[in-house]
Amino acid sequence: MSASSSDLAMALEPWDQTSATDIADIYQRYQHQEDFLPALIRCSRREECERGATWLIKHHCEKGGASFSDDDRHAFYRGVGRLVHWEAKLHVLQTMPAIAVPRTLRSDVKAFVLKSLADSNKLVIAWAYFALALLADQFPEYREEALGVLALAAPDYPSGAIAVRIRKARALLA
Repeated sequence: MSASSSDLAMALEPWDQTSATDIADIYQRYQHQEDFLPALIRCSRREECERGATWLIKHHCEKGGASFSDDDRHAFYRGVGRLVHWEAKLHVLQTMPAIAVPRTLRSDVKAFVLKSLADSNKLVIAWAYFALALLADQFPEYREEALGVLALAAPDYPSGAIAVRIRKARALLA
């Protein structure tokens, strides 16, 4: 059976954004269906579904689900700059260690990451610093810039979640 983005959207739209049981049930219902990832990625482009869809993508990666094809990776990262909800942005940033950024989209993803550094949510900011290091690790042409950004930011965040992610980011690039 094939997963359609409309079926997933119908399942995700009523999710109250708080029930982990409900979203995990959606994952269990759809994860083995053909075209699950492409349908989920399409759902993540709909504002009313982006939080749930990106959570499911992150959950899929954490569970060791099927790897992303080149087409899936392109579709996942294409348009991340248009995400509206902070939770969806956070999920994408948290998923970056598991999903390599396609070379052709590196500048778009970098723009998304840099914009996320100015987000109002501290978790998004924290993970954006780490994502910047991941990009620099994957694309060495970003290394010096990332190291500079991390060095400038470190004194501003002596403790807390952002400080932890900056330390981890700097360690990744050390």
